[in-house]
Amino acid sequence: SGDLGFLGHHDGTVEVVRAQDGGTVSSFRGGTGRVWSVASTDQVLVAAGGDGAMRMWDIGAGSLTATLTSEAGRAWAVAIDAAGES
Repeated sequence: SGDLGFLGHHDGTVEVVRAQDGGTVSSFRGGTGRVWSVASTDQVLVAAGGDGAMRMWDIGAGSLTATLTSEAGRAWAVAIDAAGES
């Protein structure tokens, strides 16, 4: 994902853009609130949203693979560890 950038939007969408020219490559939809934080590896995209959920997508397949909900009602940040796991 070194040549890609990830933009979190207010409607829960994460847009994948080319770092070179900002052109849209794809987008991932899942949440209903603002995306506060995004992290990625070459294969996995993770986003924290204002709807209280953390969502994980398989970038290659374009599919949502997991949704975890915060009891606090907000998911402010996500990170991926050095082994590539969230």
